[in-house]
Amino acid sequence: MRIRFFLFTFHDETILRKDMKKLFVVCICLLFAVENGHAQLRSRVDERFELTSIMFALAGAPEYCSIGIPSYLQDIIDELTPYQESEPINYVRVLNQRYLIGYNAVSGTAAMMEIVDGEVRLQPQYDVADVVKYDNRWTEELFTTYLEMVNRFYRESDFHAFFTAHRPLYDEVTAQMDALLDGTVPDWFRSFFGKPLAGDIEVYVSLTNGPSNWEES
Repeated sequence: MRIRFFLFTFHDETILRKDMKKLFVVCICLLFAVENGHAQLRSRVDERFELTSIMFALAGAPEYCSIGIPSYLQDIIDELTPYQESEPINYVRVLNQRYLIGYNAVSGTAAMMEIVDGEVRLQPQYDVADVVKYDNRWTEELFTTYLEMVNRFYRESDFHAFFTAHRPLYDEVTAQMDALLDGTVPDWFRSFFGKPLAGDIEVYVSLTNGPSNWEES
């Protein structure tokens, strides 16, 4: 069984520690379901989550507008706000304001996607019906159009270049998170649950999720 974590982090170890503890408390029931086996936790910043999170930030979704790294926020403003009134972002704004699509509906569907040869698409094991089954805030029509708009924004904004240019920042953030995962988290887990952390857990660090932590399994 694979448990996937999505979590936000500031570029600050003190805040990382606080948010990580909160994340594990929230996910207590799922952690009990993890299979036995040693887990070496490693984090990463994933292009799918940054892409979709930034689109919702540009659309004004409040939960995606608390970006805690000033230089990253400024780069988004400088490089991506010219697309704030584009058709893709206007569509995301409609999704958020009219259909109340936001929060984990964004990360959950991003986890079903892949980016291959410059195209954002559903992974082969999923279809649009799976998206609707996963989260009934979506309809097949809404998600199909959303995926088209994600692709348009990805191409028109040259988002891959933006993501690639920030790789040094992402590496620094994940290095901080990995140090935390190697230290405090296993000890805290053992003291809280009375047994060592085990299983296959994926930790994704997002710089655009504000104070929110998303979990998907």
